[in-house]
Amino acid sequence: MRCLLAVALLVFLPAGSVLGEVLKEISDTQLVDLLNNLEILAEHKKPPYWIRVLRLREHGECDGPPETCPQATLFITASTFGEYPDQQAYRLPKAYGWEFVRWKQLAQREGQDSFTSIELKRQVITKTSPKGGLSEEKYEVLVNPWKAHLKEESKRSR
Repeated sequence: MRCLLAVALLVFLPAGSVLGEVLKEISDTQLVDLLNNLEILAEHKKPPYWIRVLRLREHGECDGPPETCPQATLFITASTFGEYPDQQAYRLPKAYGWEFVRWKQLAQREGQDSFTSIELKRQVITKTSPKGGLSEEKYEVLVNPWKAHLKEESKRSR
């Protein structure tokens, strides 16, 4: 009898009351892509700064020459703590493979001249090879919520 009552309720009640409120879809396709595909590679959430290293890969496969492979964009976000934090996001150039390597040095105090240092690497097409192979480049990023600097540390061909 209880089972019959439950079935009757499902049949006669409007779908909205059973399933709940219909949520609004996001129509901005770039935002949808970003929210679905953004990867957190590293995060440091201790004062003086909350720093995240995020990667967004293009869709596709790599089954041909390197220049046909999907690339990735790397983002670094930096924020102070508090009720009204200073916040900033930085975008690095696209590459065939950005990777977080390590936190080199963490900022010890908050200030526009106090940086967290991050070591990163990326894959780029070798310009000296006739076959267009990939080489690895290492970078150091100095970042805080007010400014960021990218400097190349080394190159290594594969």
